[in-house]
Amino acid sequence: MPTFPDSHTNQPTAAPSDDELRVRVCADDSTAYTILYKRYVQGLLRFALTLVGSIDVAEDVVQDVMIVLWDRRADLGPHIDLRPYLYGAVRRRAMHVLRHTSVTDRAAQHLLPLDVAGLGDGSTPPAPDDATSAAQLDEAVHALLMRLSERERTILTLRFEGLSYTDIAIAIGASPEATQKQGRRALERLRILLDRFREE
Repeated sequence: MPTFPDSHTNQPTAAPSDDELRVRVCADDSTAYTILYKRYVQGLLRFALTLVGSIDVAEDVVQDVMIVLWDRRADLGPHIDLRPYLYGAVRRRAMHVLRHTSVTDRAAQHLLPLDVAGLGDGSTPPAPDDATSAAQLDEAVHALLMRLSERERTILTLRFEGLSYTDIAIAIGASPEATQKQGRRALERLRILLDRFREE
């Protein structure tokens, strides 16, 4: 677990929880905001990128969300769970951007590699043989992701980021049961693609 130095004792202290950071940000603590930003920015960027397909647009989406978070920090009440809140905000902002731009036409060309070692639910894809490179496997995964519905792609990507189905449901505004069902269906489609890829 990351630690931060204690200025009084010079001993490392446990990293603040999201809830602690939420309270501090709500109270205008810019240091807490910086910690929160560093904690989530890379994951949010990867998620935004799978939705908009452009690293530049993804960066703009995440920056917009984080700016709004600070501007509206007084609204961060105790009912806010920061992790699903941030991913949900990125999804909504990305969908708004996609409705007003043509970046979807470039989506398949600008995706960052996803970590396909863990696909959620404790499962893993079949290991590629010696003739199959990791890059080729990533391309196969991306090809399927771009064929999924926006909802399915969102759920799988958030699972790759380590979110639970409950947190994903909060982020996308759906029930945990429906989210889990859609996620498992999308995961099965991904497994089928990977099986076919290995057979070629």
